[in-house]
Amino acid sequence: MPRTLSKVILQLHDDEDVTATPLHGSDCAIICAELAALPNLQSISIAGPGAAACLPHAPNLATTFSHLTCLRLGTIRSHAGVVQLLAGLPAGLLQLRLDVDAPDHDRIGDELSVYNRMMQQQRSLQTAHLTALKTLHVTGGGSFVVGQDSTLPPNVINMNLPVVLHEKPLLQLTHLQHLDFANNKVLSGEQPDGFARLARCLKQLTHLEIAALPIAEENAHVTMSTLAAMPLKKLEQLRILRANAVWFGSGYAEGDGPHPVMRLQAATQLRFLDLWGFEDHPGKQSPDWAALLKSLPGAQLGADLVPLKD
Repeated sequence: MPRTLSKVILQLHDDEDVTATPLHGSDCAIICAELAALPNLQSISIAGPGAAACLPHAPNLATTFSHLTCLRLGTIRSHAGVVQLLAGLPAGLLQLRLDVDAPDHDRIGDELSVYNRMMQQQRSLQTAHLTALKTLHVTGGGSFVVGQDSTLPPNVINMNLPVVLHEKPLLQLTHLQHLDFANNKVLSGEQPDGFARLARCLKQLTHLEIAALPIAEENAHVTMSTLAAMPLKKLEQLRILRANAVWFGSGYAEGDGPHPVMRLQAATQLRFLDLWGFEDHPGKQSPDWAALLKSLPGAQLGADLVPLKD
């Protein structure tokens, strides 16, 4: 391959089998040698199991690929592999996309032992040196755990994370515009004030997407109030919201009080609203969907909300 090559895309052979094993060491060594001979690479994309092992880590990626701005890898099946990769990345990297997968032994054990392993892993997740990074997109599971002792790229704009145990590392991300949580504890009943702290700091956030997440009944109103009146420009810049009914505790309001979801009437700048899983329940007050959706005339609605508009 010509030494002036600036972009490489590789698909590792996996026979379309999700349980496929990584390449043999000799195969990885050949790929490593080929890549190491391309010092001008700006973009590297390697798909398939064992991708990280195909990168020349000696002395480190930052030295070998000083011009690298975009890196996409999958699948990394060990926490040690994730840590080694992150430590050697060049500070000038702009985009990082990883697919991580917790090894089988990390899934075995009682809830406490699994949690303890995750707490140990989050301490070694350090990416503050990636000062130029704008996009961090991580899919997968427990090999990439953001916790109280983790650090994140300070200037990141778009971020997708699989596991977030604590909001502290997110509080410094003042440029963040797009945040996608796959699984996190920040909004859970265990840390009811976590989201409010995020709201006070992430003043540029325009896109928030959170997977189905249980919120304690007593915290539903607090969470919705934060969404509808968050100091994040009072929600004027929050454009996208997706949530499941489970986000609101039982999904119903007691007595004469308004349903927690009605607090979204204050979110007049929303451009997309997707809520699902709500059902009428005898003795419980359901949302006044017509009134809510009328207050959001500029919002495109998810499929379950369209029939409720009239």
